Amino acid sequence: MRFAFPIKLDGHAHEILSKGAIAFLLKILGAGLAFLFHMAIARYLGASGSGVYFLSLTIITFVATMTRLGMDNSVTRFVSAYASEHEWVKVKGVVRYALLITLVLALIISVALFYSADWLASTVFDMAELAMPLQLMSLVITPLALMTLYAKALQGLKRVRDAMLMQSVLTPLLACVALYYLAPLYGNTGAVSAYGIGVVITLIFGFCQWQRAKSAWKQIRAAFSAKQLLASSLPLLGAEVLQQVMQALPLILLGVWGSSVDVGLFGVAQRTASLVSLVLIAANIIVAPKLAELYQQKNMLALGRIARHGSLLMTAMAAPALLLFLIVPQWVMSLFGAEFAVGWQLLVIMALGQLINVMTGSVGFLLMMTGNERSYLSANMIAALLCVILACALIPLYGGLGAAVAAAVPLAIVNLLRVRYVWRSMGIMTLPWL
Repeated sequence: MRFAFPIKLDGHAHEILSKGAIAFLLKILGAGLAFLFHMAIARYLGASGSGVYFLSLTIITFVATMTRLGMDNSVTRFVSAYASEHEWVKVKGVVRYALLITLVLALIISVALFYSADWLASTVFDMAELAMPLQLMSLVITPLALMTLYAKALQGLKRVRDAMLMQSVLTPLLACVALYYLAPLYGNTGAVSAYGIGVVITLIFGFCQWQRAKSAWKQIRAAFSAKQLLASSLPLLGAEVLQQVMQALPLILLGVWGSSVDVGLFGVAQRTASLVSLVLIAANIIVAPKLAELYQQKNMLALGRIARHGSLLMTAMAAPALLLFLIVPQWVMSLFGAEFAVGWQLLVIMALGQLINVMTGSVGFLLMMTGNERSYLSANMIAALLCVILACALIPLYGGLGAAVAAAVPLAIVNLLRVRYVWRSMGIMTLPWL
């Protein structure tokens, strides 16, 4: 089996690598800050308290995803495609419609969650201490949803630094600072408040950067079809909800059938394992708009080349983190506190799932950015169904271990299905070794 990188880079590859270096460095910084933030939460609150925090965070992240109706990736796709052709009227219209629709939905759902928090905490999760953090987290839904849309719009304009600062760096940085002052005084409420402060300030930053970006065409009247936006986003909504089901359902059901300690161990292991795919997330910031641009230009040869080279490079870059998690998982988990070391098996299982995620490359974005939203949805439906089956079958019997399997196996399956759909619909094989 032979692997080789091209000696000469074409213009598209050169752009991706040059901007990708910036994205990767910022993503490394953001991952380090997020790791520090979660470590501080674990040490301040212990396994039980951090379990309450991770459960409330998972719930509002899932809800915020629903309020965006799948428009975040549609925004990146349309902004990138129309900006490449200098159609600023449509660029402005896409972002305006997305923000308005999301704002209305987020406010409605935030109010509903705020007033149902007590019932959810006592009846569904049998965890009375969850009520107050969940109420506070409900206030974060609207700024979190809007912040994501601004970041995706800036990503579509290829403003890599601003998009990465919003998606990776600013929120954990600001939350770490706020946590230092709030957690010792207010415990879990302080941790939730610290996260909320980080999100709100990041939203303000995103709003200001978008105003700067559109200053050259500020006076242009926005024009875009909301129907066209929703036609692209609604299939993605189903796909994104299913994606969140795969990520959130094991933790949520563990909260229903397990204890807050189980949730704390799982939450720490899941977020630590995600460091394996951090290079993929960083690369997607650059690759996604480039894929949309190349597809708009019908340059399928360049699409395939970028996809294959990206998969190989990202696998090599993810290898050090994976080896660390497989060789000394107990030591890694003990960094969060001695009581977390028992969760080392969870880390190993979920790190292996993340490895498949990285090896398959940017197949999800390749489907979304090329109008194959339904194939993306189909893969997510199959994997989400598998997640539900595994979670319901394994968590009552095996607790955290069952939840880890229910999270890792569907993650691997969904990416392998996406590889198949990319090959079937576009004739592009993203795995270089195949």
